[in-house]
Amino acid sequence: MTRLYFLQSNDPTYNLAVEELLACNATEPVFMLWQNEPSIIIGRHQNTAAEIDGDFVKRRGIRVVRRITGGGAVYHDLGNINYSVISLRREWGADSAAHFTAPIVNALKALGINAEFSGRNDILANGLKVSGCARSVPKDHTLFHGTLLFDTDLEILSQALKPDPDKIISKGIKSVRARVGNIKEMLPEDKASMTMSEFTRHLLSTTAVFFGGECFQQIPDGLAVEAEALANAKYRTWEWNYGSSIAYQVHKKTRFAGGSIHADFNVGENRIADLRFTGDFFGSRPVEELVAKINGLSPNSENLLKTLSALPLTEWIAGISADILAELLTVEQ
Repeated sequence: MTRLYFLQSNDPTYNLAVEELLACNATEPVFMLWQNEPSIIIGRHQNTAAEIDGDFVKRRGIRVVRRITGGGAVYHDLGNINYSVISLRREWGADSAAHFTAPIVNALKALGINAEFSGRNDILANGLKVSGCARSVPKDHTLFHGTLLFDTDLEILSQALKPDPDKIISKGIKSVRARVGNIKEMLPEDKASMTMSEFTRHLLSTTAVFFGGECFQQIPDGLAVEAEALANAKYRTWEWNYGSSIAYQVHKKTRFAGGSIHADFNVGENRIADLRFTGDFFGSRPVEELVAKINGLSPNSENLLKTLSALPLTEWIAGISADILAELLTVEQ
């Protein structure tokens, strides 16, 4: 019997924590539906800074969270719904992906949409990608999950997942961009007015029938407590979401009261190295002294501010503040 869950939270850090706990500890197969507020979900082996437009993401208040499965970065909002399938066996063959996506393909076909699983990890409808999928094998279980674009803001999606190629140079796994589309635009005329809420109810009813008439449930209270703890310890931390063992180069610049400044540095094992400042700024002490104090720090705004706030920065770079310099050296922006 497959256990069916529908999460009430829209917090991506909590939802991904629930998913991980179920993927590792489930004692029966699971199918789960869930939604996130606007967020970018980064693949396990990617360099976050090289996948997103950090300035755009910050302005829009879009959450950035890393997941435990591989593959590329995806954008979630409340016009998208996610599904997770958890098997108690290791399933990695090509046929298993079609099996895992069958409840979703079935639900789309019930709406009159010509949907099919295609290639390595996509569900296509009318030739457009409406779902990107990924999987991992934690503790000899299989976690398979995917997005399902119903009425997602595709303009926000395209801008949020458009990194500045001149700012971050990475050797990490890059996302493969595909032509995506919204299911709402593919509905037959008699269903064209369907809302996201109605689509969600359709998914709940059709998948419940698919799995033999079982009812969707909320997760147990104990699991909810564990998920909140895991979200705090892992999914809400800079180290998990932005940290990377993949070395990369950063080139950033800014203007401030004392002029302009460029920062060029490498990041390896989450530490700044080979930092070089250039620009038309002034200082009464050699800027190399400041560089020596910064090399070895994590490019995390909180950690940088803590160190920089205790230094007489204007002696090296006249007119600069700790806030401005920390922002310049932070990779999540």
